[in-house]
Order: sequence, then structure tokens, then C-alpha cells
Amino acid sequence: MNKLSQVIKANNINTAFLTAALFERWVEQLPYGKTGLSYLTVGGDVLNPVSASRLYQKDPTIKLFNGYGPSENTVFSTFFHVPEAVDSRYAISLGSPLDNTYAYVLDKEQRLLPVGAPGELYLAGDGLANGYYENQAQTDDKFIECQLRPGGNKRKLYKTGDQVFWNQSGTLNMLGRVDNQIKLRGFRIEPGELERALECHPDVNHAAAILHCDEQGKKLIAFVSGGLPSKIAETNGIMKKFLKARLPHYLVPSLVIGIEDIPLTVNGKVDRNALKEYSIASALSAIPATELASPSTETEEKLLSIWINEIKNQSIGVECNFFDLGGDSLSATRLVSVINQELNISLALNQVFEHQTIKELAQYIDVNFRNTTEAMESLVF
Repeated sequence: MNKLSQVIKANNINTAFLTAALFERWVEQLPYGKTGLSYLTVGGDVLNPVSASRLYQKDPTIKLFNGYGPSENTVFSTFFHVPEAVDSRYAISLGSPLDNTYAYVLDKEQRLLPVGAPGELYLAGDGLANGYYENQAQTDDKFIECQLRPGGNKRKLYKTGDQVFWNQSGTLNMLGRVDNQIKLRGFRIEPGELERALECHPDVNHAAAILHCDEQGKKLIAFVSGGLPSKIAETNGIMKKFLKARLPHYLVPSLVIGIEDIPLTVNGKVDRNALKEYSIASALSAIPATELASPSTETEEKLLSIWINEIKNQSIGVECNFFDLGGDSLSATRLVSVINQELNISLALNQVFEHQTIKELAQYIDVNFRNTTEAMESLVF
């Protein structure tokens, strides 16, 4: 990365284009002061808002642009001037279409969607390719003829696979890849949302999330690189506490693993297949027995007994997560039914999703059903 900065300054380069992954690593090692660049465009993948903010902190004179465009609609399709006041909590806008380029946000039936409604991005215009060389099947799948308005002419569009929505300002915001979406416990999860939240932590440089499947079911696993503790349990505890204060429960991963660096493909994008090869089972087993903490209240004891019978697992502590243990929406429904019957309460199903450990659920029950539980305890003969 130092070599890149040296080349820029030695050759008086004032305008450059970098892929998103290369940009992030360059910014990390960039010293404070002028970079030598007047204009920098980043593309090829999602632009990390944290890295964009770091660039402006190190060189406030530079102008940063987010360039978006698949090769099928060469070269860029949309462009956005990234403001200096970057809010790292949100994805950076893709901007608006360039001249002679057209962008449409369509639903699954390929109907136009209004401002604010999420849908798939389709592109058209002078830069649109004819199709894929000697691959008619893929061409027919991605390049479609579509009548956007009743009575209008059909036009050729490219189906990007990117989920976006229009802002009131007339710019596009990226939500993620349609094919990267994860369905877990009845929720549709966009890994990018979790990754952006992780990268807001001051000790995290990069993050990536995957869906891990094993004999106990599906788990959302996150990987982070940066200045984090070397011990898996410490990193996991720090990051999950950080995420729980910022994300809905279904977006908090089962495990956060600290690694030296997030692997990239030869195209400079996150190599999720390489992450799936990581020994996640051993990482899960490295979480210490503190999660097998014994119950300290009568409600915790009752819930522990119910969980053991429902999950068929004797190794459960009051801080274990129901869904990490293999629970799903169906078993959660059965669990609530048994809890309501044995404790004589009217616990709602959503409370298992909101309070995923025995300790959290017991506290909720004791606070909201105190009179009922006390009455049950007084009936002991």
C-alpha cells in the first residue's frame, strides 16, 4: 500500500480509480496529510462508509466518488459524490444514473416501484452489452425484454441482482445482493447490514458474515479483522455486546470470530467460500463454560428444565442462546406452549425472539408475570 502512495506522488497523479477492497487497505495505512490525489473514485464492490470517513479525516482536500456499474453496462452506470460528513451507520448512496444510462427499480413481476420501496435494480442505455459470448442461456436469464409501462414499447434491460431503493433526492441506495440474502428463523437477513454495524466498532477494520449450517441447524457467523483480542471468547463477547445495543435480535450473529484479515477473491471481493472453510465448529467449542452458568432463581430453574426437554440437550446454561442451540421458529412455538402451561402464564411467542437466553427470559417473566408466578409458588403442598 505504501508503494501505491509512492507511485501516486512520484507521477503527480491527481485522479485515480480503486476497487473497494484495495481502497480500504490503502486508507488503513495512509498517513495523515495530502494524498496527492484531487479525485478518487471507488467501485467494484460496496464502499465502506467507515473507510470513506477515515479518508476525509486524513486528507480533507480530496473529492471521493462512489462509482457503481456492472461490466454488463460498461463502465459506470451511476455516480455519487461522497460528502465529507459521512454517516458510518448507513450505506453510501450509489448516486444517480450517468448520461445515456437508465436505472429502474422493479419488483419480482418486473413492475416499477415507487420511491422508498426496495426492489431489484435493472439497467439500460448506451453502455448495455448485447449479452454473454456463446452463452445464450445466461444471456436470456440476465438480459430481458420488458414493457415498463402499459402501452409502452419493450426495452432491453440488464438484471443486476442488486437490491436497491430510490431516495427522495433521486439517488439510489444499495441494500445488498438479492442472492446474498439469508433466511434465518423466518427473517430475511442482508449480511451487509450486519457487516456495516460491525465496522462501526473502533477496533474493527473489516467484517464479513456468512450462513453456517451444521447438525444443530443454521447459524449466522461473522468474521472481523482489526485490533481485537486474540482469544475467540473475548472477541465474541465484546462484539455481541456491541451489536445487541445497535441491531434487532435476529441480526446478532451466533458467533463473531476475529481473524487476521478477511480473505478476498482475485477480483478483490470478499471470498465467502474461503470463510466457510474456516473451522467454525472449533471456534464454537472455544466459548468457555461461563455460558453454562447455573440458574440463580426459581424461574431460571424451571425454564432450564423445560429447555433441556425441548432441545434434548443436557449441556445448557442460563446464558445459552436458544437459537444457537438449534432452536427455530417451530421449536420456539412449542417452547412457549410448554412454558405457558407449566408456569400458568400467557407468554407471547415474540418474547422468545426478544429474550433468547434463559436468564433474559426469566427476568422478563418475573417482571411481567410476578403475581402469577408468586401465586403458583404458594400452591406448593
